[in-house]
Amino acid sequence: MSGLTIRKIKDMDNPLLFRKEYIFEVVHEAKSTPSRAVLREEIAKLIGVDKDLGVVRRIKTEFGTNIARVEVHIYSDHEKMMEIEPRYILKRNQIISE
Repeated sequence: MSGLTIRKIKDMDNPLLFRKEYIFEVVHEAKSTPSRAVLREEIAKLIGVDKDLGVVRRIKTEFGTNIARVEVHIYSDHEKMMEIEPRYILKRNQIISE
């Protein structure tokens, strides 16, 4: 998706939950807030990981701006992600269907 500028604000290592936690600032010029699918793909490319190991936890766009704060968790393995992340987050990210 063109028109996205992604900047890493913060990253934290969480070895007890087998993941890295990131906060990004996404500038989406004159467009609506990007979908979770687009953000997962673009952020995975940016940090060089498989998009299937990441979930977008939250997208928050302040009213009247084109800047979104995005919280992302990147797991070390798929089984740990399926075990740790809540079902509603997995559904929102279209990782599971039910």
